[in-house]
Amino acid sequence: MRLGELLLKQQPQYGDGLVKAYRSRALLRFSLKKINDALQDYDRAVEITTGPLRREIRWDRFRLLGPVMPHDHAVAEAHDLEASGEPDAAGLYALAVVHAASAVSVASDKRLTEAQRNHLAREYADDALRCLVRTRKAGYFDEPVKLTEFQNDPGFRYLSFFHAGFQQFRTELLASLGPAQKK
Repeated sequence: MRLGELLLKQQPQYGDGLVKAYRSRALLRFSLKKINDALQDYDRAVEITTGPLRREIRWDRFRLLGPVMPHDHAVAEAHDLEASGEPDAAGLYALAVVHAASAVSVASDKRLTEAQRNHLAREYADDALRCLVRTRKAGYFDEPVKLTEFQNDPGFRYLSFFHAGFQQFRTELLASLGPAQKK
């Protein structure tokens, strides 16, 4: 990477190659459970990227690392990405996943009072549901594999135990499917 950084300073047109290298290393580090290192690589990739590729890299970073980031950072990133332009169906689903994961993880944030944790858990769950409704309208669940992904997500399963809106959404989604998709 050092050589790539030196080359970038002298010949900026080679930046896309360095971005790909950081992106690849971030994926490797993530698979090795080196989350902070993966985050640093993605942050550097975002920093040196311009144009439409920058938005793509930001979304890649968010999809991969959002669910494992501290809830306050993840939700701030979710709001920032959502405000930067209308996400596609996969982006909406990623936003929902991160909000759901944040609703689960805020419960263990000892920096907050119980009342604050409960308030944020409800807020994050509501945001996750709002994103899921938009995801459904965008046709994301038309593919059976996407429905299976939703049904197996631990954050969504957890929220369906205490959030009536999630229970209703899941029931309505399954009811709208044909018999072959319900399996």
